[in-house]
Amino acid sequence: QQPLRVGAWLTEMGETVVAGDPVVEVMIKGIVFDVEAPASGILRRCERLDGDGAKVGDTLGWIEPEREPSA
Repeated sequence: QQPLRVGAWLTEMGETVVAGDPVVEVMIKGIVFDVEAPASGILRRCERLDGDGAKVGDTLGWIEPEREPSA
C-alpha cells in the first residue's frame, strides 16, 4: 500500500463546509487528489497537517454537524 501525503488543507478550521466540497488535497505517487467533505458542518480539527503522511482509511479531520437553531 502506497503512503499518502497531505498536500494542503483547502478549508481552515472553523470554516463551514458543504457535503461534497473539497476540503484537503492528498498526494500519492505524485498525483494530487481532492478529498471531499462527507457531510456538511464546521471543520473542527485537522488530524494530519500539510506534509504529514497518512494511510488509506486514516481520519484526516473532523467535521461537526451544524446545529439547527431552536424554535
